[in-house]
Amino acid sequence: NGCEACDNGVCVDNQDKCMGCEACVDGACVDNQDKCTGCEDCVNGVCEDNQDKCPGCQDCVSAVCVDNQDKCMGCQDCVNAVCVDDRAKCAFACEDCVNGICEPMDSKCNDGVSCTNPDVCNPTSPLANSDGCVLTPVQSKCDDGDRCTDDRCDPVLGCVFVDNGLCGACCLKDGSETCVDDLFREECPNADVKFFPGEDCIDINCDDIVIPAVSQWGIAVISLLLLIGAKIYFSRRREAVSEKA
Repeated sequence: NGCEACDNGVCVDNQDKCMGCEACVDGACVDNQDKCTGCEDCVNGVCEDNQDKCPGCQDCVSAVCVDNQDKCMGCQDCVNAVCVDDRAKCAFACEDCVNGICEPMDSKCNDGVSCTNPDVCNPTSPLANSDGCVLTPVQSKCDDGDRCTDDRCDPVLGCVFVDNGLCGACCLKDGSETCVDDLFREECPNADVKFFPGEDCIDINCDDIVIPAVSQWGIAVISLLLLIGAKIYFSRRREAVSEKA
């Protein structure tokens, strides 16, 4: 019967009468899994890959279970049959792969610059840098309290303080001169002579500063004014005496 053969008058199973991975058992050809390897199954005498024999994200390929990336989500990789998050698959440095999704992580945008705060991960913002971070300068965090500087927040350098050119050294008095730093021009007496914009007192010798003497014409004008004043005074005195008399 079936796959049996007559051997010396006795019916015995004859494997040669069965196909592929089949075995002759009690005169019938039946699938024999032992004739297939790895993750294969014997189906109708043919060894076929059986995906159900491979765990997790693996596929059965030519009787071998291999990792299949397509069975994992988004930024995940199939590693030894397990889907694991792979940050390298995210487009921006400030993102992390979380359960297969690239999520923004503000903590990855801390640039160490105190005047750019808060630092956020927002790759879709037109202000984002190549890492996907938005570093917003806050100018008010760079006030050094010095009226002689212009203060600004640079996203790379941090607080920058630049001399605004409005202040300078001033020699305050004649004789034993006293020098004061960081005055405005209008705060310095005789500023045309004694104000030094952008300079420090350490570089100024106030004793060498001389206010120009009054010119000869100036003396003549002053003398004339004094003479006129004296004439008016004495004229009024004579008039007062005459009235009393």
